[in-house]
Amino acid sequence: PFTVGVLSSPANFSGPAIALASLAFAFQLTIDFSALFDILLGAASVLGIDLPENFQSPFVAKTFPDLFRRWHISLTSFFSDYVLAPVTKLGRDSKPAATAAKIIGILLSFMLLGAWHGLNSGYLLWGFACGILVLLGTLVCAKKDKLVSRIPLYRAKPVRGVVQCAIVNLGFSISCVLFASAWFSFPLSSWMRGLSYGWGRFSELPAVLRQFGITGNLQW
Repeated sequence: PFTVGVLSSPANFSGPAIALASLAFAFQLTIDFSALFDILLGAASVLGIDLPENFQSPFVAKTFPDLFRRWHISLTSFFSDYVLAPVTKLGRDSKPAATAAKIIGILLSFMLLGAWHGLNSGYLLWGFACGILVLLGTLVCAKKDKLVSRIPLYRAKPVRGVVQCAIVNLGFSISCVLFASAWFSFPLSSWMRGLSYGWGRFSELPAVLRQFGITGNLQW
């Protein structure tokens, strides 16, 4: 109720509430779909049909490519096999051609992934943003050794794992705002205006949470 209520009309809420709802939306979206497929897996199992898992703990991913290998696996695998792989093969003649084909293949795959949800600018932009995140993740993975050598804190594996996971989840959550703009039919301009408003009024956030049934003795 909280994410739906806030993102359905972001112009009516202040920045802290919109920021919290935006971060929560990616988790709600994934958990809802994952639970739906778990029900389908259970029903199929009762009938003696074995189906593969469609979500494999995507929020523990430490890179953007790994996130989308774990998230909605049946759909992302389809675009990987039938769009990315054929486009990538077109660049076998040289290294620059291979790099260009991979970039085009990734962006095209994710934009089609967005279009699969609906021919709406929000879904298309979400797909494009996810493609950019995967490209950035691939680039960072290629430079991993340099990062480890230049950032002392990055050498500690537990710290590195937590930081990587947090960056991936934050990036995906921000990209899902584009998805939400199509889902809830709100203009991004109203989301941005609302997000920039009311950051000095954190004390109002508990009241907003209680408004949507998130109760507790929250007092800031």
